[in-house]
Amino acid sequence: MTDTLPLTFTDVLRHCAADREFVAAFDRLRGTSLSRLAGRSGLDAMIDDATGRTDAEVRLFVEAVYDLVWLRCPGLAGPHTREGKP
Repeated sequence: MTDTLPLTFTDVLRHCAADREFVAAFDRLRGTSLSRLAGRSGLDAMIDDATGRTDAEVRLFVEAVYDLVWLRCPGLAGPHTREGKP
């Protein structure tokens, strides 16, 4: 028997962010461009940062993972986490 620590929301968020298919599906459904963040030119990155687009898209992704994964997977979220944000 092995002792494992329970997953935190941050663990789940990192796992989802590392899953290319998950991020690509999120982009397709929400009209975001998170899967292309690494390939942006310097100018595109500065424009997205200045307009708040990157922050807004990341915020949407975090909220989606919280709602679609964290709250819906049995055993991940306890009853106390359903009341507020992670």
